[in-house]
Amino acid sequence: MTTTHTSTTHAQQRASAAYENARPDLADYLRALEHVKRDGEPCSDLIGKAAKALTDIKIRDCVVILMGYAPATINPDDLSDGPTETQAEAAMSRIVSPDAGVRPGTSVARHRALIELIASHVPAHAPAATLLALIAWWDDDLASAIHHLENAFEADPVYNLAHLIAATITIQPRPGWTMR
Repeated sequence: MTTTHTSTTHAQQRASAAYENARPDLADYLRALEHVKRDGEPCSDLIGKAAKALTDIKIRDCVVILMGYAPATINPDDLSDGPTETQAEAAMSRIVSPDAGVRPGTSVARHRALIELIASHVPAHAPAATLLALIAWWDDDLASAIHHLENAFEADPVYNLAHLIAATITIQPRPGWTMR
């Protein structure tokens, strides 16, 4: 066994243990995201806690809102009770709408980096695979989006957001910003 494989396995074990013992908390996800922004990679324990956070639908939806908004236009504290319908509509418009759609930027790249870490440390994680599918589609990478959706369905065949994204991709194979 190589040292890299051993350390990866150890990191996955630490992340899995933290995942099992954590309670979903948006603050854990945001702390991990801040580490990605500053250092490139949070510790395995924080990755596990961020993974647990995404299992809560309100928190997962907050992450979608945070990705959909321009970073300086929304305060994560405003999402403590979950996203409002207005926030959800505005964020989704920036992702889906041909009129208001924007390319994913640096902020979304940070979310992607964290969610990829979650997916690699906590396998069979439908929320992470689904969010990676959304980001890939938004980035106009349909093949990757489909691949991530397959991973999401393998982890949880009835995961609602994965079905919603699959339906969106079927109806609109390209994100809004590409249609101008």
